[in-house]
Amino acid sequence: MGPFLPLFVGLQGESADRARDFARTVLTLAVIAMAVAMAIMFVFADQTLAIVAPGFSGAQRSDYVGLFRVLCFSQVIFAASWVLGEVLVAERRFIAYGLAEPLYYGGISAGALLLGSWLGIYGAAVGAVVGRWLIWASA
Repeated sequence: MGPFLPLFVGLQGESADRARDFARTVLTLAVIAMAVAMAIMFVFADQTLAIVAPGFSGAQRSDYVGLFRVLCFSQVIFAASWVLGEVLVAERRFIAYGLAEPLYYGGISAGALLLGSWLGIYGAAVGAVVGRWLIWASA
């Protein structure tokens, strides 16, 4: 999505409203496209197992499919946070943009530490979703 930043900055020079409309359009399209793709992946999570981890059996298969489905939500949020991150860079709000990775990995770590005893490995996956949401919310 390399063209977003120069196009957004160029539109900002012409009209802030046009730049915001462009960003909203890209945000909407990115979220819709990712939501559709992840909905398909969510439904066909079992079928991806044969490609990604053909040797899994029993509980491993169940864990894979469950984690895969939880992380599908993270990708939809990622699409939104990517567009918002590009806007932050264009507006020279580098600190907020720079906090994205620590928030994401902090969410994974917090999920593993705080939810791990209750949810097991799913605690880290839920933390990944929360971390992605924190990136989006901080933008």
